[in-house]
Amino acid sequence: MTHGLGANLTPGLPEGLSASAAALVQENTTLPDSVDLSQWDPPVGDQGQVGSCASWAVGYYYRYWLRNRALGDTSTFAPMYLYSQLARGDANRGSSFPENFGILLSQGIDHSSDYPQGDYDYTTQPTSAEVTAAAPYRVTSGTSLFRGASGANQAAVEASFAAGHPVLLTIPVYDNFAFANATHAFVDVPTAGMTNYGGHGVFAAKYDTAGVWIENQWGTSWGNQGWAELSWAFVNQYAEEGWYMTADGGGLSAPSNVTATGISSSQIKLTWSGVSGATGYRVKRLERRDLADNRGQSLNSRDLIYRRRARGKFAALLQRLRLQWLCRELRTLRLRDDLDWVRPATRRANQQRRNPCVEQLDPVHLDGQLER
Repeated sequence: MTHGLGANLTPGLPEGLSASAAALVQENTTLPDSVDLSQWDPPVGDQGQVGSCASWAVGYYYRYWLRNRALGDTSTFAPMYLYSQLARGDANRGSSFPENFGILLSQGIDHSSDYPQGDYDYTTQPTSAEVTAAAPYRVTSGTSLFRGASGANQAAVEASFAAGHPVLLTIPVYDNFAFANATHAFVDVPTAGMTNYGGHGVFAAKYDTAGVWIENQWGTSWGNQGWAELSWAFVNQYAEEGWYMTADGGGLSAPSNVTATGISSSQIKLTWSGVSGATGYRVKRLERRDLADNRGQSLNSRDLIYRRRARGKFAALLQRLRLQWLCRELRTLRLRDDLDWVRPATRRANQQRRNPCVEQLDPVHLDGQLER
């Protein structure tokens, strides 16, 4: 073998489909024949002979994919930021997907351009500055799809793709995978006499009726320019684990502890806790023209519905930032944690509460865009 492997299985992971995978399959009873999410992939990488495949699949491929899809950011991430903390100088020490998720959940991951240790230094640990730089790129979850051979693996993978999640796979590497090339890039079940070289972690970005396509980290000379297709028979009979990963808004979270204080009849003071990695904040007032009822008619301040159009315009700027309703007379504040279309006060509810503050007040919306 001229390439590294290094995927370890997850101890204690139950056999079969996970509850999350079963729910995805149930929600997507009619699955498309093909899904292609590869437009947000990074360039093909190369792990060399280091056993860092899971860190490449998770950190280099999947974390890039999440941020590129969310924000269009095409800066690559440093897989050795993850692997060096797991290997501690042992190039043959593999890792599991959850071990890599753990670092991404707690620390994040640094960009390749900010990580001079490069792609093969598994001994040097991240500096304090690199740990700080990694913080904005934490993820929110790593979710299991399946463990072990099962005819249901295909449905779990397809359902994950249909829900917008690429898939991480732990697979055994046989000769047909190890020596795949441009004319033999379809990896079916191994035949008698083929050697099993060990476990490998890969990132899958699309599927079709024949199988699932993976973008491997063995350089562009392997497979079809770095890609190969695993047959569905191989996925069902030989894939050992399947996972997907999520992150909020490309890595930056909303400011917390947002407060508003009325300081005059025409001024309001806004304060919030800073967000690591943010270089600026945008505060925007929601104008009356952006408010309408469910019939598209203009509203007065007694009957407000946050229109779906406004959701697309403002909520996409930053998720989960609180919607603020400021009362000039009572100087009170109400917070909403969701940014689904919000109906803070209908006419009937206002009449029942007889709340003069809501009737007299214009709304202010803080979208809090974090500009990078």
